[in-house]
Amino acid sequence: MFCVACCVLQEQIEYVFLVIFTIESIIKIIAYGFVLHPYAYLRSAWNMLDFTIVVVGSVQLRRTFSTVLIYRDLFMGRDTVALLSSSKTTTGHFIGPHRAIGTVCVSGK
Repeated sequence: MFCVACCVLQEQIEYVFLVIFTIESIIKIIAYGFVLHPYAYLRSAWNMLDFTIVVVGSVQLRRTFSTVLIYRDLFMGRDTVALLSSSKTTTGHFIGPHRAIGTVCVSGK
């Protein structure tokens, strides 16, 4: 139980820091410019590190959010079966990337 609570707290702290870094990046980009100016935001190594953290964190957040939506839809029932059978592309999109996750959940390894 402690591990689950700890993981949830870590995720919440991660989101807080992502918001802080994102706001900082936006303010600095507005103030300094993005690339073309001699003192632009991406001309500093520290700002490049901040920007990389924001981009990677945002991609991870988006993937986590879309995975949650996919699993929510999969647990809805017959509506999802109709959705999955309507298009091969949709079926590949929902099932393909998450096949390994189902194997891990079922086998416990």
